[in-house]
Amino acid sequence: MKYQKTTDELHKKIKESKNIHAYLSDNHEELNENTGELPAALQQLLSEKKMSVSDVTDNTNISVPYAYAVLNGKKKPARDMLLRILLGLSCTREEIDRMLKLAGYKELYPRNKQDACILFILEKHLNKEEMYDLLQSEGISLLEES
Repeated sequence: MKYQKTTDELHKKIKESKNIHAYLSDNHEELNENTGELPAALQQLLSEKKMSVSDVTDNTNISVPYAYAVLNGKKKPARDMLLRILLGLSCTREEIDRMLKLAGYKELYPRNKQDACILFILEKHLNKEEMYDLLQSEGISLLEES
């Protein structure tokens, strides 16, 4: 998703707008709420990685019905749930950042403890067991059953 206007330009538009409805209508394409692309992008990742939904759910402790609801666009996952799905898909940092953006979330940020651990996991190509051990040792419950 590529934006046409800078954040400063959008701030200026808000300041100049007489009402919020006009602003939202005029700048719809610039808003982070265009998450309709996420289910298709996730399904494409599944296909590219030759994985099934059950492969992902087995790797992440996410229920099969919830995973299908996300993949079908019926539910928008919270950032942590999306990260679980993406880790279950063995995504790269670039793929994770792209999916986070599509969902309207911030990219992985190395100043955030959880995100720093995920970045480390990705850079070091840790396996599932090593990933769980690292997250647990740092008190991060990202992959634990909820």
